[in-house]
Amino acid sequence: MSRTSVCTVGTKRALSAESPRAIWFLDAAEDDIAAAFEWYESKSAGLGAEFVQAVDVALASLLDFPESCEIFYRDTRRCLMGRFPFEIFYRIENGLLVIVACMHAARDLGAVRRRIRS
Repeated sequence: MSRTSVCTVGTKRALSAESPRAIWFLDAAEDDIAAAFEWYESKSAGLGAEFVQAVDVALASLLDFPESCEIFYRDTRRCLMGRFPFEIFYRIENGLLVIVACMHAARDLGAVRRRIRS
């Protein structure tokens, strides 16, 4: 069974001056993705690459529909990935989609809030 995304499918693209045109990863978010890649790859050869591909698909969708996901905390939104039980936490800043975290959906959300505050 596939997981559904928190993001609204078919939402019209926001064409405001705030619409992101590029993606910026916080170092910790890059570390999150690398750790998940390693974990999935250790479970099955090629599964880590499939995880990274799913992240890429989610990010492409977020560039098209940046405001389609719910606000999680302050100005940070979260998008549940479809196949993998991970959430991408991001905010829109100065024309950038800033990726704050990519964490397992079962993880304590306090860790994400602490990262957002720092």
